[in-house]
Amino acid sequence: MTNPNTPPHVNHPDFTHQGKRYTLGHLNGFDHTYTSVDPKTSASASYAVRVLFDDHCYTKGVALGEPYDPALFISQTVREVRVFDPQRYQLSLLLPALVKDLLNRQCYFGEQENFVTVDLSTGEKYNVYFSLSKTGKRAGLRLRVQSAYLREQQDKLQKVRFGLLLRNAQHNITTRPPR
Repeated sequence: MTNPNTPPHVNHPDFTHQGKRYTLGHLNGFDHTYTSVDPKTSASASYAVRVLFDDHCYTKGVALGEPYDPALFISQTVREVRVFDPQRYQLSLLLPALVKDLLNRQCYFGEQENFVTVDLSTGEKYNVYFSLSKTGKRAGLRLRVQSAYLREQQDKLQKVRFGLLLRNAQHNITTRPPR
């Protein structure tokens, strides 16, 4: 997914290509409060969450040494170059609403100690990968959308409730898939 040593972006600057301006303000970080009801006890809890989006939500990777249009360059790591992707950008417009609705969406365990929700509203499988962790603040959580893209083949995924992810993150408990 993303380089864990790269800090998540809070604000994304707009991008212009061939005279067209792509505004990225919808991917600026924001605060959201989720109120979850425990299905076993019916107790409710509120969670203050800082939501951040990585540039993988609107870029695609190009392996180092492979050709790409330099006008589309966004960033580079030791493994790859990230270039602006108009399709990912267009789909990224859905992300703030999808993230705010995670309590009502089916979530799954991801591949690299992260989680995924799959949106089908576009008629295709739009995978949104995210991590959830406690911040250094006493009561705050951080949800980082690491990447989001269309995926034709879908591996068999194990379900996990977003409310459980929130509760476990609040108590610094790592949520792992059942064996």
